[in-house]
Amino acid sequence: SEEHCCNEPLLPIQLRKECSANFSSNENTSSKLQRDVVEAFKSLPSYFGISIIEEESHCGRTGYSIDVLISVRQQQLGVEVDGPCHFVGYSPNGATMLKQRQLCSLGI
Repeated sequence: SEEHCCNEPLLPIQLRKECSANFSSNENTSSKLQRDVVEAFKSLPSYFGISIIEEESHCGRTGYSIDVLISVRQQQLGVEVDGPCHFVGYSPNGATMLKQRQLCSLGI
């Protein structure tokens, strides 16, 4: 049996493009919890050095939407606001774990 080389793409290029376009085209809506978190960031005193860069920021490398992109003293951080639908009991659900792992592996 032939082993798969890790450098080769797993999907044909056209299928990758279609998958990426479909994944990235999903509309994202902000939850009340997410809006409350953004307002909390905005209400912090300026000496904390936190500013909102973008809400629902699109990650071009993964296609994921990042809930809030902030700057903390010149360093950019992505903030995910995960409400109850992202959990099974007290543990993140599969989709949430996958997103966290993929974004963390890219240093996002």
